[in-house]
Amino acid sequence: MNLELLAKQGWRIMTQQAPLLFKVLKGRYFRRTSFLNAKLGTKTSFGWCSLLEGRKVLLKGTRWRVGDGKSIDMWKEPWVPISTDFHLRGSRGDKPHWVSQLIRSAEWDKGRVEEVVEGEDVKNVLFIPLSRRGIKDRLIWNHTRCGNYLTCSEYKCAQTMKRNGELRAKGIGEGSRHEAGNRGWKDVWQLRAPPRVK
Repeated sequence: MNLELLAKQGWRIMTQQAPLLFKVLKGRYFRRTSFLNAKLGTKTSFGWCSLLEGRKVLLKGTRWRVGDGKSIDMWKEPWVPISTDFHLRGSRGDKPHWVSQLIRSAEWDKGRVEEVVEGEDVKNVLFIPLSRRGIKDRLIWNHTRCGNYLTCSEYKCAQTMKRNGELRAKGIGEGSRHEAGNRGWKDVWQLRAPPRVK
């Protein structure tokens, strides 16, 4: 299946958590975590492995938009927009778990942020705007201005990742025209055998 379509299905799993597909996958593969943090595991289906392949693109552009901070694990989830991978640097130790623990009266608790967060991330966190209406946190696609997931922007992100070597040029099970590993295919096609065997 096309990598971009797999990423789109992954986006639906993350943001539309009511459909049956989400409930089945959550119960089977990522019961105690989120789709973004799910591991491959053992005895997995081809479909789950494929979704995790598409998730690689999502990890490059998905982050949380902070609302009330109650849904965001500050050490595991991507939420810092200025950081390269949207994560806080440093270790958790015995520090707070949720972003909401850094917010007081719809504003950042500057003293608490400076106590918990390290280095340049203090400035990055304090730069994040907060809503005074107490809206819920939501996942957004960082490569669009409005935060909505668009396949065309995800496609550009995937192409950049392919050029940088972060993704395979083609997915598992691609045909014989794949440039990187076609040496074996050339040998097969040059065999002296009836066409049906090739």
